[in-house]
Amino acid sequence: SLTTDDDLRQKFGINLQDYIQGALPVNFTYIETGGKAKIDIKGDVTPTTLVIDSFDYLKRPQIGGNMSLKAHLTNDVLTEITDLSIATQGLNFADGRLLFTSNADLKRGNFSAITLGKTNVSLDFEITPQGLLKAIAKGTRVDISPFILSDKNVADNAVSDVNEENYPMQISVEANTVFVDEKKPFEDTKVYLELDKQSDLTRIEMDANAGGEPMYIRFRPEEETGERTFILKADNAAAVLDILGIYSHVRGGQLTITGRPRRGDERGDLFGVARMTDFRAVQVPVLAKLLAAMS
Repeated sequence: SLTTDDDLRQKFGINLQDYIQGALPVNFTYIETGGKAKIDIKGDVTPTTLVIDSFDYLKRPQIGGNMSLKAHLTNDVLTEITDLSIATQGLNFADGRLLFTSNADLKRGNFSAITLGKTNVSLDFEITPQGLLKAIAKGTRVDISPFILSDKNVADNAVSDVNEENYPMQISVEANTVFVDEKKPFEDTKVYLELDKQSDLTRIEMDANAGGEPMYIRFRPEEETGERTFILKADNAAAVLDILGIYSHVRGGQLTITGRPRRGDERGDLFGVARMTDFRAVQVPVLAKLLAAMS
């Protein structure tokens, strides 16, 4: 048995400090033949910090868990990890596979089933030579709130330094239910997201059902001007407002929201108009009386 740390893992060519930080007690078997080596590792992640910054996931020390993997090296350089599994609070997966560049930098991976918080999906991803993270997730439940609502990296309070800039990302999601808040989900959802190095959302294309009715969102740059424009249309306004945690005292209705920047600022604040029609207000007697008086 051995307790590894960031420096020791680096010496073994295991370049995962953005994801695994601090002490990690392990039992391992090391076999080397003709310049190729395989390390069979089983570890206790209780004292370890685990970070998946893209999903706002942080496991702090003293939270129990275990992990196992097989690391494959060629001429002392990590080339592949197979049979990767982790079971701890808020994170559970098995049979993961990771591939690495000739510099032992992560370049691709896949997980047949991963549970991360409220998310339960299969996941395939790659990191291009230009440093772009592309991911495809498919499953029963997906929580996209880390990409839409979060303005802070969970790794800010981790034990090791992490670069202020993250990978720019292109993420495709297809799921039975998609959460953007802790309440109700969208259903039968397809989402495409783009985020920049500062984790700012720069593009979203979403088609889903809300309250049994179709809705869509488009937030993307115009081809000619580069201005980010926004449009949301929904055939059940009340369901959309409730799912987003905005308002829950209406029923039915149609909702249209449009917006664009002012003064040609393609990355500035958006200004626009929201229009809701054919809805019914409930549990708001003052508003109901006012609307009745105006009708």
